[in-house]
Amino acid sequence: MIGAKLALWKPVLILVALSIAAFFPFLMVGISHDCKPGQSDGQCGLSTFVGAINGFAAAGVILIGGGIYLTILHFQKKKKAGTLQNVPLDKNEGN
Repeated sequence: MIGAKLALWKPVLILVALSIAAFFPFLMVGISHDCKPGQSDGQCGLSTFVGAINGFAAAGVILIGGGIYLTILHFQKKKKAGTLQNVPLDKNEGN
């Protein structure tokens, strides 16, 4: 039982790492398109904000979609493990 719980943390950790990795490119693109020093157009910071919002959206989609996928896999493995315990080892053992 403990091994099964530890095995679930590895994919969750990878999922969180992928979410973080998906967030930062959007943020960096937003920062690179923002106002340069000495430039003032009244919308300084807007590109950074939009990049952060897009990054949060991408990370959220990855977390939610991956979380649903991992949950389905977890319950399928749990169900399969439960059915394997009920299968008789010998043909005459079940009678």
